Amino acid sequence: MKNLSIRAESHSIPAEKLAIVNSRLQTLVNTISIDFADTGFYVKSTFKSLELVLNLSSHQGNDLEYTLPVDGSQLYVQQAVPLTALDLSHSSYELEQLLEQAVLALAMVAKRYGGDSRQLELRAFHIRGEVARRKIQDLNTDEDLTPDDITELQIHMRLSDDGFGSPDETDFFLTTFFDTIASMIEGDQLGDVNDNDVGAGYFVLYCEGEDPRKMLNRIKPFLTQCSKSKEDFVILRSPEQELEIAISDI
Repeated sequence: MKNLSIRAESHSIPAEKLAIVNSRLQTLVNTISIDFADTGFYVKSTFKSLELVLNLSSHQGNDLEYTLPVDGSQLYVQQAVPLTALDLSHSSYELEQLLEQAVLALAMVAKRYGGDSRQLELRAFHIRGEVARRKIQDLNTDEDLTPDDITELQIHMRLSDDGFGSPDETDFFLTTFFDTIASMIEGDQLGDVNDNDVGAGYFVLYCEGEDPRKMLNRIKPFLTQCSKSKEDFVILRSPEQELEIAISDI
């Protein structure tokens, strides 16, 4: 039986808050154990289990510390996580960001032992995107916006297969593509790039702003340059309509 364990330790926060953190980490373990096993970590290494400990303290550091027991059956890994005014409540952004750090740590462990960490990296990226989306929704709460009031530009880029595409494709879309579009839209204060999705043969980017058409016009040269498939398309969504346009036609 292959076992994964993630827990937090801290002498700097109250026990009840630490219990909240560990409860959430256990939920993460329940959902991510299969993804971690799929990296090939247990096959490529001799370990039967992994214990990841997040040390929440004022100590700054991102390096992972590896400890091997005498029998070599379990790998024990520690990571220092700085406590920078964390509000460790059930719904805090900081707690979700802590989960992202845990997933990225698992990805680093898998990669160290020759595993395929791509799926874990994608999951961490999705956590980050969801936090960004929640922040924007919370900012809009004061204006009593309903889903029909949200204006959105969705960018759908076809991948080379019906799953998650090749590693080179996803790396490009999650880094260069994402960052370039974000710098254009957010730099010109046209809106926010706040979420993404990868799977079912597409990379999808969600951008929210007052005028989806202006956002599209701003990124059009870069978008057409990146488009390699006739199946690439965008969706312009406003309270009045939802319009789908092939990138080859814009």
